[in-house]
Amino acid sequence: MLFFVQMRWNYQGRISQDQLWDLEALEGEHGMEGVRSGFVQLYKVVSQHRIIAIVRADSLDDLDRNSMGWLPMREYLEFEAVWALRDYEGFLDDVKAKFPPPGARPPALPTPTQAPANEAMTRAVVDRWFGALGRGDGAAALACLADDVVWLNGPGIAGLSDIVPWLGEFHGRAAVEASFVVWNQLSQVRQFEVRKVVFNGDEAFAVIHEVATIKATGLDYDIEFIQRIRVANDRIASWHSYWDTARGIVPFRGDMRARLIRAAERGDRDEAMLVLPFGADPNTVDPTSGLAVLAIAAARGHEPLVRCLLDHGAEPNLTDRRGGGTALHKACQGGHAGAARMLVEAGAWIDAQVATTGHTPLLEAIWFKSVEIVRDLLNRDARIDLKTYYGFTLDDHIAYALKVSRGATDQKSLARIQDLVAQRRARDRRRQEGAALVRAALAGDRAGLEAALEAGAGLEERFPVVGGFEDGHTALLVAARDGHEDCVADLVAAGADVNAVEPVFGAVPLHKATYNGHAGITRQLATAAGIHLDARGASNGYTPLLDALWHGFADCAAILLDAGARTDLVGDDGTSARDLAAEKLGPDHPLVARLGAVPSPVP
Repeated sequence: MLFFVQMRWNYQGRISQDQLWDLEALEGEHGMEGVRSGFVQLYKVVSQHRIIAIVRADSLDDLDRNSMGWLPMREYLEFEAVWALRDYEGFLDDVKAKFPPPGARPPALPTPTQAPANEAMTRAVVDRWFGALGRGDGAAALACLADDVVWLNGPGIAGLSDIVPWLGEFHGRAAVEASFVVWNQLSQVRQFEVRKVVFNGDEAFAVIHEVATIKATGLDYDIEFIQRIRVANDRIASWHSYWDTARGIVPFRGDMRARLIRAAERGDRDEAMLVLPFGADPNTVDPTSGLAVLAIAAARGHEPLVRCLLDHGAEPNLTDRRGGGTALHKACQGGHAGAARMLVEAGAWIDAQVATTGHTPLLEAIWFKSVEIVRDLLNRDARIDLKTYYGFTLDDHIAYALKVSRGATDQKSLARIQDLVAQRRARDRRRQEGAALVRAALAGDRAGLEAALEAGAGLEERFPVVGGFEDGHTALLVAARDGHEDCVADLVAAGADVNAVEPVFGAVPLHKATYNGHAGITRQLATAAGIHLDARGASNGYTPLLDALWHGFADCAAILLDAGARTDLVGDDGTSARDLAAEKLGPDHPLVARLGAVPSPVP
């Protein structure tokens, strides 16, 4: 029998829009299974909360059962119209025959109490299926499936299927078998009970209760779900499982903190990937050791896991609670050069000092005799002038290590480290002697600048890191800081990078000019091509405008405002430009009024 069914979503005030879409997604899976089986054709009425269905049902009872008992959205669907339909060709035949009396019509269809001929086959196949599953006989269960079977096991949603990997749509016996293998690997079924089965021709609807333990967490899921099975040619052609996936996700996740800590200790990237994409904190700290999971993985040299944690947002500069070291310190202690390189490239502070000892990563690498890491850090300009908090210089550190390390291998490694440090010092001297452009900028020597450029000096050459005020500075940074206005003009005209960042305060040339009150240089830089007026310093988040006001240089601040500097940015301390102007220049200063009508501060 064919029916026209008009339905309306009646959800207002009962569930939210988001809950409606979740239900409709499940309803859609149910509907598309009906479309694939030839049971129904579905159409959405444009711009209305209505669905039109053309349903092929064996009886009125069958239609009623489906609409009232089996639809996932049955509580929120209002059936506005249900019309029985007939084939137009048959109607036309009746017209041509002048509508013959009932006795002349074909025999009536079987009544609902008469089981269709194929229901016995459906019962037999379903009995074999559930019998095999109940015995745990995978081979017998697979033998019940058609070669081209289709299994719809809940919604195959990106992310969700990553947590419960047997969710989704599987085509063919081999794909179903593969999903069963994963299911068996990850869980242990403790109870499987078929509570009720309803047969309808070539279909069966089963209510099943299942309890299983997720092996990774030791937690159970306890669910009741429905299987809709269709049988053809003595095999299961398709089945659809309807269940509350949330009941499965919770035991899969388990204690994500504990799982991530275990993964870090074991170097188990696969285990970490079962929790990191789904809410586990990549900066989780082990309460026992006080170490973040990144530090644990780095200390043990688990490079794939270090990369995984960094990719998921782990902070490389977190310090541990016991000693105050970072993940880079731990990698250096373990002698894991690959992990150390990953951390440095991810932004780990190369000269961070342990809060208790004052050891830098370089000093840790020396103490643990890692020649490879020492070489890498020295080549990356790790500072060699820093002292420990107990007063040792780098040379003292090496000498003490030589004194207390009597093994031949250790002695050889430390001798090699001494050679590397000597090479670095020689290189630093050559770089200082060769930094003609920066030295000319320091002296405010325009002729020296010109000569250095003619001799091939690079505009962006930086002074070596030797523990001085010029460490890592370009010539323009130095000239802007020291007020050499003509040198700044020459360097900008030559194409120097006006946004170059120095490594000490994270400042750009415009910061250098404003917090030293060099108004002429501020004007030059503020109007230079490509200037970033609102660069924020790494040490305090201040922009050049905030620096100018903080140091009370109203003329520099006015120049920046005229050039279009933003007034809504605040420093890391939350201080706004207007706050600083009122504090440093006085509440009646014209700049305070100029900064008065500004947007809400942006951190």
